[in-house]
Amino acid sequence: MKTAYIAVGSNIDPFGSISTALIELEKVLKVTAVSKFYLNGALGTSEGQHEFLNGVVRVETDLDPYDLKYKVLRSIEQKYGRQEGEHKHDERKLDLDLVLYGSMVVDTEFMQIPHPEILSRDFVYVPLLEIVPGLVHPKEGLLLSDLVSDDTREMKAYKMAKENYKI
Repeated sequence: MKTAYIAVGSNIDPFGSISTALIELEKVLKVTAVSKFYLNGALGTSEGQHEFLNGVVRVETDLDPYDLKYKVLRSIEQKYGRQEGEHKHDERKLDLDLVLYGSMVVDTEFMQIPHPEILSRDFVYVPLLEIVPGLVHPKEGLLLSDLVSDDTREMKAYKMAKENYKI
């Protein structure tokens, strides 16, 4: 089995949506860790949007990265309303991104591992560091803890109680 890390986010009913995502992920994957979830502003052309709640889930899987991303994560997103062709910064009930898959590095038209924006998104690398404190970026060789600043230490965090989403 391979270890993978999935970024989980929502800005439409975020607490309920993230609980739903965790339930859905546990139906098809072995969830071995769940970070705290961090409240942050929406990115990009998202003026006027609600804040996002973001965290990371560690899973064990026999699926290859392509099947994990396109058959599992995308199908869960679509089940809960994500439409093909949405702008990547649109509001959404669920946003599930495969951010790491073991130490694998992939750079194709359809798949980039590690996720290309890990290093610029504190709402991804801070929760990753909760689960794997000494994590080194597989492509860049950078210790993610070197990115932590006073601003990231002050991010508002919520722990999702397992009893709220356990099947």
